[in-house]
Amino acid sequence: MKLVEHSGDQFVFEFQHREYQVFQAVLEMYPVLNPDYHQITREPTDDQRLAESQELLREAMAAQREENRKRVAAFLGENNWEQHGARMRVKMTGDEIEWILQVLNDIRVGSWVILGKPDHEKGEMPEVTLDKMPYAGALEVCGYFQMAFLQTKGI
Repeated sequence: MKLVEHSGDQFVFEFQHREYQVFQAVLEMYPVLNPDYHQITREPTDDQRLAESQELLREAMAAQREENRKRVAAFLGENNWEQHGARMRVKMTGDEIEWILQVLNDIRVGSWVILGKPDHEKGEMPEVTLDKMPYAGALEVCGYFQMAFLQTKGI
């Protein structure tokens, strides 16, 4: 994946065919992160206000998740992608890049949680079973695409 054109707030990215297939497959995994993952506090409490706030947060995260799910489906639609030789191109605005970074982060963090939240700095490795294999791949692939998109932020 590379940035091939940039003008103002318009960016054109070009994907090799396999990159496009992998990008599409990883985005189709969305949503991965459970909306209950986000907590107002991790400490146990009987405070009714915190419980109500937690429920509001859960509902807001579920609504955002549904909106993003629909937006991902639309983004992956054929109207956004243009065949350019053996490659695929997509035009995006800066806001769309920010949004796709959030979606990729959801997939990446969700995959990390499913893999048991391994701490690589401590030498912990995820226990990858056959059913968790897609999440191990998504964890790495999302990082690749996030870095490629983040490189455009300095332009």
